[in-house]
Amino acid sequence: MSPSLLQDIYQWCGSECNRFERLKASEVPIDIRDNERNGRAKVHMVEEGDEPDPIIGVLGPKTSIAPSTPDDDKVETSNRKKAALYMISDASGSMKVTSVAASSPFKQAMLSPEECYILDNGVDKTIFVWKGAAKHFCDNTSNILIQVLPAGGETSLFKQFFSDWRDKDETTGPSKAYTIGRIAKVKQVPFDASTLHTNKAMAAQHGMVDDGKGKVKIWRVEDGANVPVDPSSYGHFYGGDCYLILYSYRQGSWEQHIIYTWQGLKCTQDELAASAFLTVKLDDSMGGAPVQVRVTQGQEPPHLMSIFQGKPMIIHSGGTGPKRPQTSKSLQSGIRPPRLFGCSNKTGRLSVEEVPGDITQSDLATDDVMLLDTWDQVFIWIGKDANDVEKEGAPKIAKEYVDSDPSGRKGIPITTIKQGAEPPTFTGWFQAWDPKMWDTDPLDRIRARF
Repeated sequence: MSPSLLQDIYQWCGSECNRFERLKASEVPIDIRDNERNGRAKVHMVEEGDEPDPIIGVLGPKTSIAPSTPDDDKVETSNRKKAALYMISDASGSMKVTSVAASSPFKQAMLSPEECYILDNGVDKTIFVWKGAAKHFCDNTSNILIQVLPAGGETSLFKQFFSDWRDKDETTGPSKAYTIGRIAKVKQVPFDASTLHTNKAMAAQHGMVDDGKGKVKIWRVEDGANVPVDPSSYGHFYGGDCYLILYSYRQGSWEQHIIYTWQGLKCTQDELAASAFLTVKLDDSMGGAPVQVRVTQGQEPPHLMSIFQGKPMIIHSGGTGPKRPQTSKSLQSGIRPPRLFGCSNKTGRLSVEEVPGDITQSDLATDDVMLLDTWDQVFIWIGKDANDVEKEGAPKIAKEYVDSDPSGRKGIPITTIKQGAEPPTFTGWFQAWDPKMWDTDPLDRIRARF
C-alpha cells in the first residue's frame, strides 16, 4: 500500500445500504484513525459510483456489484469461522501452543491476562498476537502481517472476532453487580426511591420511573366505553374486566404519563379489543405523549404495583370476592442481558434482525422501529422517521415474539415508546444515554468527525 493511502481511510457505502449500516460502519474507520493512526489519518465516506482515483489505483476498476438481499444469514455465515485462537504458555517449563477455539466468533473470557494468544486470521493474511498485562511477549517473525496488541490496546480489527467484547470501564446497562437483593414479598418496591433519578440502571432493572406517588386515574372498560372507577376502590381489579390506568408524574420540569392497560384473564375478546381501542383513543387525546404498557393479569410490573400508596394490588376472580394479594412474577426472575431488534421493511418486506453485541443508544435507528427485550417486559421504540408499515407491524411481531418464547413468558408487559419521550426504565438499559443525541442528524455528526 502506498504511503499516501496510509494517511487516508475510506469507508465505502453501497447504494442500497441504510442509515443504520452507515452509522455503525463509521465507527470502525474512526477507531482506526484515532487509535491505530494516532489521529493522523483522514477518513473519507465514499458513495458507490463515486470512487476516487486512489481507491481505483489500489483495487482496480470496479466490477459489477450484486444487488442487496434481505437475507444476510448466508453472508454472516461466510464471515464466521474465518479465524482461530491459540494460547502460548510456558507454565509447564517449556513453550507450548494450545488451541483455544478452532473458529470465530470468540468470547472475551477466553483471554487470560497471564498468557499470550495468537489470533490467526490466515484467510486474510493477518495474525494478531495478544499479550496479557502480566505477560512479556517473546519475539516472533513471519512473512505475513503480524500485529502485537497489549491488553487494553486492542484495535477494532481485532475486537471484531469477539461476539461480546467489552472495553475496560465500559458500562453496558444492568447486570448482577447492580442487584440490590432478592425481593421476597412486595407491597412497595423495597429500595430507596430517591436513588431512581441518579441510578438509571437500577430504575430500568426494577421498571421504576419514580416512587409511585404521582397522580392516578382508573377507568373500567364497560360496553366499549371508559367508566371511571371510584378512587376508594383503587387497587382492586376483577379478573373478568379490563382497566385503563393513567399515571402522571414529573420528570424535571416536564409532566410525563403512562397508560397501563390491565387485562384480566377472564375478560372477553370484545373487552380486549375495546381496551386496546380506548388506550389509543386516550393516548391520542393527550397528543401521543404517554407511554403505553399492556399488562396481563399476574404479570404486573413493579411500578404498577407501587402506585396504590402502600396498599397491595388485589385481584377479584370474576367478582366473587377478593383473593389474597398477588405479586408480579417478574420480580422473581434474575437479571438477564437485554436484546435489541430492528424492524424494517427497507427490502420490501417487514423483517426483524437482532443487533449483535452490547447495545448502545446509537443502535437505535431513527428510521426504523426497534424492539428492546429486557426479559420482564418488551419495549417497542418508534423512530421519528419510521414508516407506517413498520409502526403497524412491530406490535404484532412483539406479541408473537413473547408468546412463542419457549421459556413461557407469554403475557409480559409490552410498552410502546416514541423517540424523544423515553422514560428512565428504557434509557437505563443503554450506556451513557444522551437526551440531546438526536437534536442533530447522526449522519451529520459522523461526517463532522471525518
